[in-house]
Amino acid sequence: MKKSFHNVAPVALTGVRVLIIMVIALIGIGFDCFGEITRIDNRARELYLQGQNYERQINYPEAERCYKQAATTDDQDPVYLNAYALILQTVGRYTEAEPLFRRALVIREKRQDNKTSEL
Repeated sequence: MKKSFHNVAPVALTGVRVLIIMVIALIGIGFDCFGEITRIDNRARELYLQGQNYERQINYPEAERCYKQAATTDDQDPVYLNAYALILQTVGRYTEAEPLFRRALVIREKRQDNKTSEL
């Protein structure tokens, strides 16, 4: 009698499934090491996007709140600092906006210097 692949496949696939599950588990462990960073990045980005939506609706107080939280959550991202500074400038709070613009610029310049030094 001829053996069919269907009779052998469940055993072979079980081994493959175990291997795949192990790889996924190992990858998951790696992601857990960086999970906190990822959660911070995701939260800051979420707040930034909410701020953009509020700004488009001309709801500047809520936009400011979101941008401020994004900039506080990830204070090394010049995009969030710049967005917060821009909304402060929009509502006429120039003296509060200026240091944020400067900080965002310094961070961008450092990142640019790091990129060029790596070449």
